[in-house]
Order: sequence, then C-alpha cells, then structure tokens
Amino acid sequence: MSRSTRASGQPSVASLSLGGGRSTVLDNALTKIGVHVIAAAGNNNKDVSDISPARAPSAITVGASNIHDERALFSNFGPVVDVFAPGESIIGPSIGGPNVCRITINLLVDYGP
Repeated sequence: MSRSTRASGQPSVASLSLGGGRSTVLDNALTKIGVHVIAAAGNNNKDVSDISPARAPSAITVGASNIHDERALFSNFGPVVDVFAPGESIIGPSIGGPNVCRITINLLVDYGP
C-alpha cells in the first residue's frame, strides 16, 4: 500500500474494523505506511489501550455512540478513542468508521495532509 500511496502523490485513507491484542508491530506498521488510518475502537466494552490497531498513536480511533450522543454501552473506550460516531440501533452495516473516513478524505482534499 505504501508504494501505491507514494506513486499516486495523493493522501490515502484506510478504514480498519479489526482488532486483537497488543501488537507493536502492527501499530508501528500503520505509522510507516503513510496512510491516514481510521480504526474501529471495537465492541467489547473494554479499554482500547490494549487493542491493536485501535491503540496505534497514528490511528484515528472511532467508538460507537447512541442516539443520545453518548457512548454506546458495548463500545470500547479510553483515552485513545479520538471520536464517537453513530453505532447503536443502526439498520444495515456499521456507518461510524466509514463516515469518519469520508470526513477525513474531505478534510484532506480541502486542507491537505
């Protein structure tokens, strides 16, 4: 991905909805690939500080909110969660991460990397 990002000369965005335990290798790789990464915080009501790739310092980590703009009870949480987006009572696929991805793309287009 890094090679195609450099070749395009344009900023790139990746939306990741995956998780596991701590992985310094994965966290560091996200920093090195030169892509703006949007990572789902996860849905286990746990501190995301122990979950990769959501804990990666370079990731924009998205937690789930409910209709009252509060953290959804199932959403992971913690100081590394950057933003909350609609994630509870959604009919169809989750939209939180993809919406944050679209916003990031618009900001990159309007203001640059």
